[in-house]
Amino acid sequence: MILWFEKEAYLDVLTSTFINRNSYATFVGLGVLTVLALILRYLRRLLTNGSEARSQLRDFLETVMSSGWPLVVVLLLCFLALLLTESRMGLVAVLAGVTVLLLGW
Repeated sequence: MILWFEKEAYLDVLTSTFINRNSYATFVGLGVLTVLALILRYLRRLLTNGSEARSQLRDFLETVMSSGWPLVVVLLLCFLALLLTESRMGLVAVLAGVTVLLLGW
């Protein structure tokens, strides 16, 4: 069911309120990229303070465990939703977007 309508296609995959699984894969892929950008913002903030690598790693993990854990949970949920769409090109597009994001970072 899509809301109160019967699904006519892609009966065995996750499509949310979209009819096409590829459209939903694109939508959830944008969510993955957004959350990853927010996590990288936390990481950049910690890397610019000039301390040694060991304390930077400790500070990053401490930040993730205290106030940044919702971002990690959302990232995992969005990536799981992407996998449940079974859209091959949606996954390739997200991986390409992650690569460009990491290269630009």
